[in-house]
Amino acid sequence: MLKAADTLFAQADGPERVTMDAIAAACSVGKGTLFRAFGSRAGLLDALRASVESGVVPFRQDTLPQQRLAAFLDLA
Repeated sequence: MLKAADTLFAQADGPERVTMDAIAAACSVGKGTLFRAFGSRAGLLDALRASVESGVVPFRQDTLPQQRLAAFLDLA
C-alpha cells in the first residue's frame, strides 16, 4: 500500500491530488482497508514518510524480494 501511494504521489503534482480511492484501487483493496491500516490519510502519509526516511524494506534496493514481501505484509 505504501509503495502504491508513493508511486501515485510521484506521478501527481502533489499528495493532495491523490485520493484514498485512487490508492486503494492501485492496491486492489477497498478504501476501508487503507483506513484500517493507517487510521487516516495523515496516518498513511506519516507511515510513508517514516518508511522512506528510514530506508526500511520494501524501499531498499538491496533487500531480497521475499524480505520485501514480508515487510510489506507487516506494514499493511
